[in-house]
Amino acid sequence: MTPGKQILVVEDEVITGMDIQNRLKNMGFNVPVVVTSGEDAIKKVKENNPDLVLMDINLNRKMDGIETASQIHSFSDIPIIYMTAYSDEKTLERAKITEPYGYIIKPVKDRELLINIEITFSKHKIQKMTIENEALIQSSKTKSEFLMTMSHELRTPLNAIIGFSDILKRKDFGVLNENQEKYIDYINLSGRNLLQIINDILDISKVEAGKIDISIEKFSIADIINESSALFQDTAIQKQNKVITQIEPGIDFIEADRNRIRQVIYNLVSNALKFSKPGENVIIKARKNGDTVEVSVCDSGIGIKEEDIGKLFKEFEQIDKGVSRQYGGTGLGLVISKKLIELHGGRIWVESKYGEGSTFIFAIPFKPTK
Repeated sequence: MTPGKQILVVEDEVITGMDIQNRLKNMGFNVPVVVTSGEDAIKKVKENNPDLVLMDINLNRKMDGIETASQIHSFSDIPIIYMTAYSDEKTLERAKITEPYGYIIKPVKDRELLINIEITFSKHKIQKMTIENEALIQSSKTKSEFLMTMSHELRTPLNAIIGFSDILKRKDFGVLNENQEKYIDYINLSGRNLLQIINDILDISKVEAGKIDISIEKFSIADIINESSALFQDTAIQKQNKVITQIEPGIDFIEADRNRIRQVIYNLVSNALKFSKPGENVIIKARKNGDTVEVSVCDSGIGIKEEDIGKLFKEFEQIDKGVSRQYGGTGLGLVISKKLIELHGGRIWVESKYGEGSTFIFAIPFKPTK
């Protein structure tokens, strides 16, 4: 039952209309008025926006029920159920064109009336949800395509800025004074940070649009982990941290997208160092677990509150705006990592204790699943 729904009854036989009105009220529906003409029906729909119209086909007025329904559908998606005592084939064919939700033969029986109404409300709800979902899908697709286009457009001038600042840093065109060197360093670092954000947006847009393909090759997971560790040594030293690797003996070759797995490890280690305090270690571990390889990145940083863990892998969701302002970043790295791992048939998760640090773990099959 869906009590409280407002129903408009359109019936030119006043006694019949009042009888249907009373029966609907006894079922729990709101039936404030019964109208006897198509013109009045259109007016009431515009005024009251009811949830359903019960429409007599054979209205003895200027417009019959079918024409009235057609005009209502021109400005509203309110569902309509037809009622009639008799109709010829031609009339029924006209009625079908207006796509009614139901068709009740007079005299109207309570059970048939209720069943038609309940089915109509259910069907209309499903149709609205379908339309809304299609609109959301199209909106998401349009957004992703726009972000991809803008990311490409932004990367071209930004690469030029970074490239020219690199040339100036090398002093190819003469010696720079102390202030000039400092400002060039700021330009170069800011440009690279902005380029990373743009690359993240481009990646997330490609994933959403289904335009990221993974290129499977055979490679050593140990090599990728050691490369990542070496890449962060200078950054770690500057923060008085260490990046340590612990790779279980016997783990070596896997079949996956080398560059994408490297990207995931890079994101996780970068985050771990970002949130680690001076003097703490970041540990990258790898071990075999059945048919999968598990890679974990462990830090002793600020940790994550239990209620915030569910937000970590959601797009454009930052768990603490104050922390985000202090440490920087968009939070897209974890979202991208999750999607890349899932493309490999794996999963990624986090184990954390607030104030004591976090361990991010991903597991992927040694070989792609068919």
